[in-house]
Order: sequence, then structure tokens, then C-alpha cells
Amino acid sequence: MLQFGFNNFTGIMNYLGVQELNYDVVLIDIDSNETFSTFEMMTAELNYFVTAFDNYSLKRGLEIIGTMQQKIGMKKILFSRDMLEEENDYLDFLSFYYSIMWHEGKIFFPYEKGDNTVHIENQRAATIRFKELTQEYKDGIFAIVQEIDNGINVNEVKKLLKNF
Repeated sequence: MLQFGFNNFTGIMNYLGVQELNYDVVLIDIDSNETFSTFEMMTAELNYFVTAFDNYSLKRGLEIIGTMQQKIGMKKILFSRDMLEEENDYLDFLSFYYSIMWHEGKIFFPYEKGDNTVHIENQRAATIRFKELTQEYKDGIFAIVQEIDNGINVNEVKKLLKNF
């Protein structure tokens, strides 16, 4: 079976050839309940639930948290065309019986407005370019950056991203 990514921190350290990870922040994209466990995300300071509102994305995301026995806190990051409160309510309804406690607030990313085209171009070029993303999308990125480390100066981050 062909596998991409890592199943735990040991896999990352082996790949990098180091004995320990000396990072303030590690972002992990998880696509299975097993990986959620092996990375010990229950002990993470901050977990995000990232989803769009198509059936596949919702179902897949809820499958990952659906088998958890222990309650976990997560913040919602929602990709949506219209960013309606009804979409948020729908996710609350679908996740009602799951072991999840939603943190206050949520971060919305617009799903259209050209951002999708920028994503495709970035994938094709194997790079990340921020210049052509909408301001709403960039604001979502800045909100996440500030939540991860509220000591970060968002204006400095904005200056850095202007070069990309």
C-alpha cells in the first residue's frame, strides 16, 4: 500500500534525522481516527476541525472524531460559499452526539471568489502564493496565526506574505 505523510512524531523525526523536534508549533493534517490517536492529539493545546459543507467532507471529518471516547475541544474552520449561520447550525446538529466540545467562535473561509483557482495553481506549481487570494481568505489565515500565537504581530505576518 502506498502511503503519504507520517503516522506519528517518531516518523517525522526519523525522516528529518533528528532525536527531537524543536519547534514551537507543529501543524498536523489528520485524515483518520487512528492517526489522531498516534499523534496524541488529545493532549494538543489546540485542535481545529476543518471542513467544507459537501457531504464527503462533512462525513469524513465526523468519522474521524466519531469513534472518540473522550471529549475533545475543537475550533471550527469552515470553508463555505455563502458562510451562512445555518451551515454552522447544521454542523452542530450533525456532531451533537459526538465527543466534541466546540470552542467559541469559528473561522470562515470563502470557498469561491477565485481562491479555489489560486489553490489549484499553487498545487500545480508546487508552491504557495498568497498574493492572489482574497482579503477574506487572508484574514482567515491571520486569525489562525493569532490564535496559535497571540504574541505574533499580524502586521509583520502581512508584510512577509506580500513577498509570496
